[in-house]
Amino acid sequence: MKNILALLIIIYFGNIYSQENNFNKKDSITYTIQTCDQGTIQAKEDFNKEVYNCFSYGLVYQIHPDFSNFYQSYMKSNYNIVFKNMGCVSSNYSECYSQVMKELIFEKFGGDIFEKSRKEARKLYDDKNNK
Repeated sequence: MKNILALLIIIYFGNIYSQENNFNKKDSITYTIQTCDQGTIQAKEDFNKEVYNCFSYGLVYQIHPDFSNFYQSYMKSNYNIVFKNMGCVSSNYSECYSQVMKELIFEKFGGDIFEKSRKEARKLYDDKNNK
């Protein structure tokens, strides 16, 4: 009986001690609300570093995956524009980031950059594959 009582006391205090230690550590997952203003600031900072991220959201279905891959490589190498799919969930932060980045890209490269570059890439892709 004495051994059982000692074991219960050890388990009880061990459990309390382990919980106290876990609460004091900074290794738990935290949730940080990111605002539209923060997204705007980050987009401007990235743009000034010549990091041009174009985010998309949701399911991506590519009709011509070979050309899509070629186009993404073309945009990265010629304009330093990187396309990234961010999954199915967007936030105020990511929506503001995307909007500001798109506006800055249009200012730098022109409002028709995506149409123009797609035509350029398509011509190169077709020339490469028709040889």
